[in-house]
Amino acid sequence: MKFKVRKGDVAIQISNIVETFQYKAEKRNIRYIYTTTHTSVNGFFDYDKIEKVLYNLISNAFKFTPDGGVIEVSIRFFKEGKLLLPDENIADNVEIKISDSGVGISESDLNNIFNRFYQGNKSENGTGIGLSLAYSLAKIHGGDITVSSQKDCGSTFTLQLPVALNLMNNYELINDEIILDEKISFHDIDDRDDNKLTL
Repeated sequence: MKFKVRKGDVAIQISNIVETFQYKAEKRNIRYIYTTTHTSVNGFFDYDKIEKVLYNLISNAFKFTPDGGVIEVSIRFFKEGKLLLPDENIADNVEIKISDSGVGISESDLNNIFNRFYQGNKSENGTGIGLSLAYSLAKIHGGDITVSSQKDCGSTFTLQLPVALNLMNNYELINDEIILDEKISFHDIDDRDDNKLTL
């Protein structure tokens, strides 16, 4: 499957997606922390794919984090395997970590966490297709998702994505540059269903 990439400011696009969950965090008294090494970085990416991957990963963190808990999203940009310097604004890779203070995942469940409709041994709520979809979309974009977790101590999902054309395969380049569109309303987040997001 081809994915459609455009040139744009990947840092701003990611920030816009992350910020859409601020209302939900305030509503549930969750400490929602966002950190990034750069506020503006140019790259090539499929915005639709990145939005769906991040939405599913962050939604999963909110789903399994109790009211009053902590969720942190941290972004780092890389160029040729090294952290992007403060005065640079062109990256070839981005790393996004979503950490939470939620219920965590048992060691026996970790190997199956990205399987479609997988439910843990004693899980009351499965991950639906959310994590499976996020993993598939990340792979289509040439990236990967890994997870580290400890039962009752929270989880950290790490998304790594290439944002340089020479690191991608099977893409379609759209010549028009991404223009910042209107943001998703904070109030709309609670009404969206990750199970309805499609490829």
